[in-house]
Amino acid sequence: METSERNRLVKQRAIVKGSLTRIGKFVDHFTTGQDVHALQTRLERLPSIWEDFMAVQAKLELDDDDENRESHANAMEHFDITSFHL
Repeated sequence: METSERNRLVKQRAIVKGSLTRIGKFVDHFTTGQDVHALQTRLERLPSIWEDFMAVQAKLELDDDDENRESHANAMEHFDITSFHL
């Protein structure tokens, strides 16, 4: 995989991970008096965020060289753990 394509995919993955992080922070700081609809809306976005992450992750894992595979696996593990805690 060309370096520019790899960098583009890594940035795209970071954007998706940022979306998950923002939802996680919202959930962590959610209190009873807040808008439940806002919470539901964010939680409903999780499946599409997961799909976006998996699409980018698959491209990275399939097309990148072996020396970067561990880095991609670590990113996958972190995303997986974070998403299942929401």
